[in-house]
Amino acid sequence: RLVTPEELRRHDGIQEPTLWLAILGEVFDVTKGERHYGAQGGYAGFVAKDGTRAFHTGRFDTAEGLTPDVSGLPDAALLALREWADFYARDYARVGRLAPGHYHDERGEPTPARLDFDAAVERARTEKASAAANDERFPACRARWSQDTGGEVWCERDAGYPRKELTHGSNGKPRVRCACFPDEGFSDNRQLYPGCASNARRC
Repeated sequence: RLVTPEELRRHDGIQEPTLWLAILGEVFDVTKGERHYGAQGGYAGFVAKDGTRAFHTGRFDTAEGLTPDVSGLPDAALLALREWADFYARDYARVGRLAPGHYHDERGEPTPARLDFDAAVERARTEKASAAANDERFPACRARWSQDTGGEVWCERDAGYPRKELTHGSNGKPRVRCACFPDEGFSDNRQLYPGCASNARRC
């Protein structure tokens, strides 16, 4: 059902004995978790409002932190917020949709902000699956480091040759790891380690 912002505000454990919170415009009854969400609980700031952004930032002590607006956060962070909402759906009773609000209009239909959020989550899921498939295809190097001898990376004989692999996520941030490739080739995103021969299995 649809829950108005005014109704959500009343369920603060004082005006109404129950504790409700919203994340991504989805309202949950968290009364059974009173020791966490009650007045003395560490998550009391989330109650009676939609503070979605704070689930990522941890800033639930100010109105600026406790906001439903997640603009500017990377796709991976939005996927994590979706996983938070899924946690509440598994562990707490879902009351309904907050409407009107940031994520649903007065009829409970998705707003442009919700559609943008869902699209970003799908991008993040696709990227995560692609990275996992790449990591399985080209396994990580083995590595060790000591203060005396420095760092060392290597690939077992059947795993290939160690290379510094450079990729970028949908947010443009670089991802660097040591991966084992089955051939001696190298490129802009598959680099040799300094001082390491192309056919070396240990660098």
